[in-house]
Amino acid sequence: MSKFQARYPDGAAGVALLGLRIAQALTGVAIAAGLPAWATHLAWPKSLAVIAAGLLLVGFGVRPAAVVLTLLSLAAALCWQGAAQWLVLGHAGSGLCLALLGGGAYSLDARLFGRRVIDLATRRDEKRS
Repeated sequence: MSKFQARYPDGAAGVALLGLRIAQALTGVAIAAGLPAWATHLAWPKSLAVIAAGLLLVGFGVRPAAVVLTLLSLAAALCWQGAAQWLVLGHAGSGLCLALLGGGAYSLDARLFGRRVIDLATRRDEKRS
């Protein structure tokens, strides 16, 4: 990554990342809900998918949440056959892209961990007085 590239892109790229986060959250929950009963002996994969989807919707912890949904999609791809398997693998690929790109400027992560502007001129003036 270039040092001049924005960590939390805004504008059209930020809106695109917001749309990708929403799509990943909705399809991630749908994929987890559609897992066969024999594939999920416990309820934790579905619960984990709902929690990760909620985090994606608000934009907090986007990268780990996208990784979780990607892994759940890969597990679902092992359970299904045919066209559904390829659709789920496509979802896993877009989840990996989201994990690499992050949440964008329209996320809670950008609010909490985004760039800060430090004005050194005012800090020097405060020290002198």
